[in-house]
Amino acid sequence: MPYNLNLGANAMAIAEQEYATAGTIQFTAFTSCIGIISRSGTQITGIHLVIKSADDTLFNDAVIPVITGILGNYDQVWVIGRTGLWENPQNGVNVAYDHLIAALTNPAIYPLADGTYGARLDAQGNLELTF
Repeated sequence: MPYNLNLGANAMAIAEQEYATAGTIQFTAFTSCIGIISRSGTQITGIHLVIKSADDTLFNDAVIPVITGILGNYDQVWVIGRTGLWENPQNGVNVAYDHLIAALTNPAIYPLADGTYGARLDAQGNLELTF
């Protein structure tokens, strides 16, 4: 089965395998998840990624073009969340994770613990993490 990403209905509650774009975004809780956050002008896109989908499909290279297509052209991009789990070969996604990082332009990577995170723009128009 493919690893699917779906447009989320609520940019303030981006669930697993969803994405949304708005002036401010918020993910649902991360446990083993990571989030991709990009800024394009005054709009922020968030993509909530899981290691393994509900049908047991692991994150893989096939979804990377989908991610870069969703992000389009951006001014700033972050990878946040449980990055250490994604880098661990025992979880089976480390190679695809490395390919994802390579496909992003100058990503800032922020390893974070379990939690609920989001982003908004600061006074200078740059991404600011919210908790």
